Amino acid sequence: MILRDDAIVLKRQNWSETSRIVHVLSRRGGRLKLVAKGSRKLKSRFGASFEPGTLAQVVYYASRSSDLHTASEAAVLWRPRCEDFDGSLLRSVALELAYKAAPVETPNLALFRNLLGFLQATGGPADGSHHTRLVAFFLLALNNLGYDPGLDRCLSCGKAASAALPWFSAVNGGLVCAPCGRRLSGTVALDGAQSSALRLWRDRRALPDLDPACAKRLLEVLTSFLNHHVSGRSRLACVRYL
Repeated sequence: MILRDDAIVLKRQNWSETSRIVHVLSRRGGRLKLVAKGSRKLKSRFGASFEPGTLAQVVYYASRSSDLHTASEAAVLWRPRCEDFDGSLLRSVALELAYKAAPVETPNLALFRNLLGFLQATGGPADGSHHTRLVAFFLLALNNLGYDPGLDRCLSCGKAASAALPWFSAVNGGLVCAPCGRRLSGTVALDGAQSSALRLWRDRRALPDLDPACAKRLLEVLTSFLNHHVSGRSRLACVRYL
């Protein structure tokens, strides 16, 4: 069966001397694995269509016997205008999350739109808002994937959200109050800006402007939470390089 779909390129890897395996998040098919035969050749018909972070329209032959399909055509619809190091690194974090956390061939239009919106918003030179956008993407992606952290009460003793919840527990799956945070193992203390940001996200699905250090700390906390709930091969690593 021949299918055509819009797809965001998440990752590519060499498969043979002339071909690559390309991992994409497609609009209708979810995360797919495509073999692009001849794409490593200098005069490949795929050109720059399979650069990570690119939105491409892909035509592929869907296999009936495996999850590896064959790409026959690809055309660039959009790609980042600027390849500055900081912007590229932030986008790499988002691409890694989709590549490792989204199940194969499970449609997820919300995640596709979320990822594309983030990539397009950060497609130019990095500015002060890019780190905040990455945290917002990450929190929304956790919701898209069914991994929402608990932010409305202490997940250990049940203390209401109106009380301060300044600790985060990856094992419990969200915020915990100070007494529980000090008692439980594997918890991390959040500063005022970090805990306030999570509460604002809980109440309004919005974030204040975060400085890069604060954003990185929140991303580290959320990454540890996600890594606790996924298998070893799917653990995220890119955040450590921010």
